[in-house]
This record gives sequence, structure tokens and C-alpha cells, in this order.
Amino acid sequence: MWGDALTMLADGQEPLALLAAELAESDQTGISTEELLNTFDDLERKGYVAVTYVSLEWRMGMPAGRPSPSERAAARDLVVRRSASGNRDSANVGLFYELTDSGYQLLRELSPEPEVNDLWRVEFRPVNQQLIIEAIDDNVAASALQQWSDSNPEYYVAVESGLHERGIEFARHDGAIVTSAVRWLLRPIRRILESPAEHGDM
Repeated sequence: MWGDALTMLADGQEPLALLAAELAESDQTGISTEELLNTFDDLERKGYVAVTYVSLEWRMGMPAGRPSPSERAAARDLVVRRSASGNRDSANVGLFYELTDSGYQLLRELSPEPEVNDLWRVEFRPVNQQLIIEAIDDNVAASALQQWSDSNPEYYVAVESGLHERGIEFARHDGAIVTSAVRWLLRPIRRILESPAEHGDM
């Protein structure tokens, strides 16, 4: 769970309201708003994330700063109540989280190494359900996707719904740069597997 929460902040400061709304809209992560809040509390105590409070008065010149206990409690309560409906109206105020230097270091340590060889590079980001395939051409990318799918049968990937880029560069396992390559940005969907108990005895 720490790795998931850290990854959510990998691109910089994020409002808690927006993160919670995105979680509520996704059925892929299995992370509840309460679990996210508890995880951020743990990370903050360890010094891996920093939190800033932005009030409604911010637009009138009130500077953002550390939240008081009452501000923190009120902002968290609002997020919990609104996240179930995916309401993002409060995304510009409330609690904002960001990684500290120690947090970025921990994220690098926890992040799985991408699968890289001479022909392709495959990276799966489970938090935002993104599969990135970089390869020397589309045929090799298709082969890389097939191998990933064979290793991850719980996911279904619709190639036609992804974003395909050309003329990109990626680094091979030996550090050499492959030019004029392709990149597939895909969104795997977790299959709903029925339990044998649901079928009963025939």
C-alpha cells in the first residue's frame, strides 16, 4: 500500500480530494479512501510525505500552510463523504500531499524494475492501471504484450483502445538507446473471476 500511495504523488503535489475521487471512480485498485488516509498518515509520520492545507480564503491572499488538527479533521471528513460520489468540487482546497526527498528515494526503492531486453521494455503501473510497452516495432510490441498477458492472465488488454506512438526512444538493458521505436500505452482491465462456489454442484 505504501508503494501505491507514493506512486500517486510521483508527479508532484496532489490534492487529497482529487486522489480520493479518482479512487472512487476506479474499481481496479481495491484501495478505500480510509485506507489511503491511514497510509498517508503513516508516510507523513515517517517523513516520506508532507501535507499542506489550502483554505477557501487562499484565493483572497491567505497563504497555504500546515493544517491545524481541526482543519485536518474537517478536510478529511469532507473527502470521505464526497469520494463515494466521485465529487471533485473541493479539489482546489483542503489537504495537499507531496513527496519529500526521502519519499522519492523510497519510491525508487519500492518501484519494480521494468522488464527490459534488446528488443522491448515493458512496465506495468498498477496504481493507474497503465501498461507501457516500448519496442523496436509494432510486431515486437505485440510479442511483448503476449508474453506479459501470458504471465498476467487476470488482466485483459484491448490493444485497439490504447495509444500508439512512433518515433520514440527507449533504453535497452545494457543502456544503449533504441531510436525510431514505438510505444504502446495500454490500460489492462482486471477480469472478474467467478468462484467455484458460485456455480454449486451440477
